Amino acid sequence: MNVVRKFLTATVIGALALCIGCAPSIRLEVIKPAEVNMKGAKKLAVMDYGFPVPNKPMGADDLLKAAFAKMIGVQMQERETPEMKLAKCATSKTISVLSSTQYFSILAPGDLSRTFVGGPGQPPPSAMDIGKKAGAQSIILGEIEQLNFDDEPFTVEHKRDNGKKDIEHKIRRTVSVRMSYRVIETETGSLLATKTLEGKTQQVVMEGERRDLHSPEDLGCQVLDKILPSMAKQLAPYKVLQSRILMKDKTKNPEFERALKFLKGNMYQNAYDIFSQIYKTSGNIAAGYNAAITKEAIGDIEGAYNEMNELASKTAEPDVIREVNRLKYAWEEQKKALSQM
Repeated sequence: MNVVRKFLTATVIGALALCIGCAPSIRLEVIKPAEVNMKGAKKLAVMDYGFPVPNKPMGADDLLKAAFAKMIGVQMQERETPEMKLAKCATSKTISVLSSTQYFSILAPGDLSRTFVGGPGQPPPSAMDIGKKAGAQSIILGEIEQLNFDDEPFTVEHKRDNGKKDIEHKIRRTVSVRMSYRVIETETGSLLATKTLEGKTQQVVMEGERRDLHSPEDLGCQVLDKILPSMAKQLAPYKVLQSRILMKDKTKNPEFERALKFLKGNMYQNAYDIFSQIYKTSGNIAAGYNAAITKEAIGDIEGAYNEMNELASKTAEPDVIREVNRLKYAWEEQKKALSQM
């Protein structure tokens, strides 16, 4: 239980929310499991992102070859295209987003370039080579698959008080981005995950101010700001803010108010002890319910599930049964998140 509490204990935010006529609630910050279990692969090398090459689909080997060529300073193309610029942005933002999780130890392309020195014609390393020489447990191969933009002129009418109309001529630039990434485990070279992310953004300017339109790659970077945080949730356990609504006491037991004061003061064990004692001595359903919820807030989801399940078997209350199902799912998520630590 100590390990569970160290990593997964719900942190109470703002303690207790109270309002007249409302049931009190507790706001909790809980950890959710990632989509991909990266335990044992947390030392992660982020390779330079690839970009579209006309009439040439990019496989994993192609992406690795292109990333290696860029890493050792081999110029692949004289003129930087918008896609190339966006690929640079994606590499930088991926490193930033994954570093912010504090879950990964990141090796950036610059770190790898000091390990792999070469020149034109040198064969690129395999994922397993990167693991052996750089100590990476996994690598990310990302690619900008599409960067599209469209400029659409349109008009906006404004009616004056005197009935006359003012017409504004504007331009709307819409930029859409689709990117993908692969996660490869370096010990065996096996593929851990393949994901695709996409999004779009818009900018509107007056027709005579077209020069103020941002470039497609700059707007594309703004799209990446929107979609890349989901990569962090796909690969690393993450925190979410949730609320737990307590059950109102219909018996007006004064001990309830004492328990709520303890909750408000972040003294959850004291509150749990009171709720639990009320339930044991009187069979008060609200007390049993709140004891289980408070136990969840303490960080013992398994214990909360067991207590709520026992209460459901004795009362068959719909609210209690609903919480049994929720706690069962939360318990499974907790075990999954713990397995990723």
